[in-house]
Amino acid sequence: ITVQSKSDSHFYFQLGGLQPATNYIFKVRCAADVSPFWKWSSWTENLSAETTEAAPSGLLDVWRHINSGLEQRNVTVFWRESSEFCANGKIQKYLLSWENLEDPSVQRQNDSVSASHNYTISLDHRSYKILVWAQNRASVSFPSVIIIPATDKNGEVHYNEETTDNNTEHGIYISWKPQSKFSQYVVEWCNQPTHHL
Repeated sequence: ITVQSKSDSHFYFQLGGLQPATNYIFKVRCAADVSPFWKWSSWTENLSAETTEAAPSGLLDVWRHINSGLEQRNVTVFWRESSEFCANGKIQKYLLSWENLEDPSVQRQNDSVSASHNYTISLDHRSYKILVWAQNRASVSFPSVIIIPATDKNGEVHYNEETTDNNTEHGIYISWKPQSKFSQYVVEWCNQPTHHL
């Protein structure tokens, strides 16, 4: 980048479009403001500078494993960086929050984890929403959300009633009645085993 001469005794230039929390190396040289132009000076020694951190971008991949008991369920939440996630610095810890979707009077719970990528929560049979953030020195990422469905006393999950009308030879059309307490849904499928008579 060439910077035009000014009358000031000091020159400066602000570079844009750099990546957060990244070390850059610079060199500078100059040329006399005379005509005709003669030549450039030698380059200076390398100068290094690091940009500051920015909030993590993208979302974490989250999933869960549920161990059901008579009164409580142990829900282990796992997370990892997705392909779209960028730390934009050094992740210091992960923040977790979970709230009861059926009883607004139940206070939201919060905790943080610094070393591991999983966390176990004891929940009752009602439905919950769990959020996970990554935090560096600058700020936090957008939260990743996972819904834990309600169960009955026997540990059976309360699902919506699904329908599979309008199927074709190339696909299956699945529909269900949405509930306001849920913001996202997960659809799982597998090949049905074929038994020969």
